[in-house]
Amino acid sequence: MNTFDFLRRQIIPLAYRQLPAGELMLRAAAGDPEAFIVLMGRKYSAVEAVCRNILGRNGPVEDVATDVFLQLWRQRERIRSPDAIDGWLSQTARNLATKSIAAEAHGREAGREWWQRRQEAAAADQPIDAASRAECARRVRRAIAELSEQDRHALGAAEAVDGDHQAAATLGLSVATFRVRLHRARQRLRAVLKRFGVAPVVGAVALVSEGRSRAASAVAALWATTAGKALLVGLVLCGAVAIAGWALTRDSQPAVDQLPAANREPAQPPALVAVESFQERNLRILRDDVVPEFRDMLQRFYPPDNPLRVVGVRAFGSEVEVELQATHPPPTPALAARLRARYCTWRRRFIVHGQPAGQDRWYRMNPEKPLAFKLPLPFGGATEVVLGRAEYAAAERLFDRLPRDAQVESEHLRFLFGPPGGELLLPAEGNGFAVDAGRMWLVDRDAELYARDAAGKWHFDGHCPGWWLIAQDGQLYCTVGEKILTRPVDAPGTPWVLWKNWPVMKTGESGGFLAIAGDRFYVAILPNVLCYCSLGDPKAAWVREDSVAPIWPDGIAATAQRIFGHDAKNVVARPARDESAPWTPVARIPSGPRFLAVDGDRLLAYGQPGPIYARPLAAGPEVDWEIVGRAHEPPRR
Repeated sequence: MNTFDFLRRQIIPLAYRQLPAGELMLRAAAGDPEAFIVLMGRKYSAVEAVCRNILGRNGPVEDVATDVFLQLWRQRERIRSPDAIDGWLSQTARNLATKSIAAEAHGREAGREWWQRRQEAAAADQPIDAASRAECARRVRRAIAELSEQDRHALGAAEAVDGDHQAAATLGLSVATFRVRLHRARQRLRAVLKRFGVAPVVGAVALVSEGRSRAASAVAALWATTAGKALLVGLVLCGAVAIAGWALTRDSQPAVDQLPAANREPAQPPALVAVESFQERNLRILRDDVVPEFRDMLQRFYPPDNPLRVVGVRAFGSEVEVELQATHPPPTPALAARLRARYCTWRRRFIVHGQPAGQDRWYRMNPEKPLAFKLPLPFGGATEVVLGRAEYAAAERLFDRLPRDAQVESEHLRFLFGPPGGELLLPAEGNGFAVDAGRMWLVDRDAELYARDAAGKWHFDGHCPGWWLIAQDGQLYCTVGEKILTRPVDAPGTPWVLWKNWPVMKTGESGGFLAIAGDRFYVAILPNVLCYCSLGDPKAAWVREDSVAPIWPDGIAATAQRIFGHDAKNVVARPARDESAPWTPVARIPSGPRFLAVDGDRLLAYGQPGPIYARPLAAGPEVDWEIVGRAHEPPRR
């Protein structure tokens, strides 16, 4: 398959999505499966709603909805009016749902009739009753043996534990997935039992009765002989003597801890039981139930002669990661040569990054435009074609199979920031870092915001949409494009809102870090420019300083009186309100850090993997930095 054929197969379904339902039905009636698939995807939710209204939430909604489209495909050539397909689907859904309810009721009625006949037979002839129970139990066992292993596991888990949540956990499934499997397994068992002529409730009673009758028959057989009677009487007497002896001597026995040390038996150490960790469970479910289907889902966008290979499956903290690589460079630059899908089982968040062939940088995939490219038009110009929206959503649902865990939040926080009360440990090279009033905030590479309170305890603090985080007087600020957004410190669920647009920049300039010095809000602009406005009046105009700031605008910090920055060699500072004052070196810049933050009476430097440094704000150049923590790359296994 060449590149043109491959792209053509991807674009045709996209074009079909623009057609009306009547046109899709005409093409499906002519035998076009792609048109039928698009039509089914468009109408499935409406058909499912009709079925749910009749069958209820716990009814076989999915099975009946699927049967509706199966009937549509079989009768596609007999549909008289393609434009009236909505009415046909609704009526067929109502008919099949009603038939399903009738069949269920018929099965229950058959069970009641069988039970009534059984009671009549029991009153008339006990031997016949025993024979019928044995025959019924034999048929039930044969019916269960015909089920698949997955169905038997679902039915067995439902009977072995109390509640769907425990049963789902024993199988390593989400509760929703387990309930779907259990419902379908019961349907298939019901169908097999009917084929064997057994109503479901009767089969269950027969199995229980068979177990009881076997025990009763064994006792009756022993009692029928003289030796058997002697044996049964002896067993009863031995049991009575043992119980009486225990009752008489239990109060006279010394406690174990009162025995002389020489008479005590050495305590046996408890047996070690291997317990599957949260990450081990996630890896098992990921490899068995998620990765194969996820790889096949992505393979649709790559030619068959360029298969995707799974090169990594990892679990760390509350997250899992799957990495895939194309065997050959893809036929179009829009397709990534490597893909990394990451999912957090705590926040239930799905993120995909792609790496083009020949590049080292990873790009985050836009869920609204997973695969976008320009398609030339026949008469000039081009149009943007977007593929993969539905597949991205399906992949997210696929990863939702991973279960939640009560300890997952604390595990993930420990994974990122270490144990409570330990050293200052921060993930390296995040999107932002801020300190204010003894509290600390960090934005990681996936734009997740974490906060540490004054007691040193970390917690998840929502999502940060931008970069270069700062905090001041109960507000958080960050930059998104050419906008500055803000949100209250103690309101994680509050949306970020526009505080102010960036100052107008000249050709060749770009934005950098933020800082607040007293009542002034500063932005650093590359190269070497500082602008400020009033913190209390977002509508006030920006003031562009005339002097050149000899600093790199990727790391500035401020107190009410001083602004700190750095160049290639030194951390430098100047008075906040005197733009004509010279920038003076205050310390050598440590290798690695690129974030500066004022933490009380000290200056912090943090960035790349390695030490986190601190020094007093008032110290001179002769004072060395002190290592107060570590920036790390959390291990992924």
